Amino acid sequence: MSERQATSPGSTTQSTRVAVIGGGIVGANLSKIGPLLETLLESGIESVAIGFLNAYRNPIHEEQLAALVRQRFEFVSTSTAVLNEIREYERLSTCVVNAYVMPVMARCSAPSPAPTTPRP
Repeated sequence: MSERQATSPGSTTQSTRVAVIGGGIVGANLSKIGPLLETLLESGIESVAIGFLNAYRNPIHEEQLAALVRQRFEFVSTSTAVLNEIREYERLSTCVVNAYVMPVMARCSAPSPAPTTPRP
């Protein structure tokens, strides 16, 4: 394995609220995300995992944030797209693992370059 860490290097919080029954209480404030995304890009982060606590009931805020993040990152994983269930630990940890393997699998499945020297 490379020197790259297998876990997320950090996280941030977002003051958005979705009620347990799925209704929006407070909309997502995405205005502060731009500088965070720039910091992640500058530090060499390749993929982003997004997970909100009650998103299993209403994933709208995860989807809004994912749309913004996809403008700068190729690999974005949302918890509700990967495992839409009530238990946040299982949902979020699966989302993080998915985000970690996305760039690795993309490199593995990319077509290999043609050989530069002919084979005998």
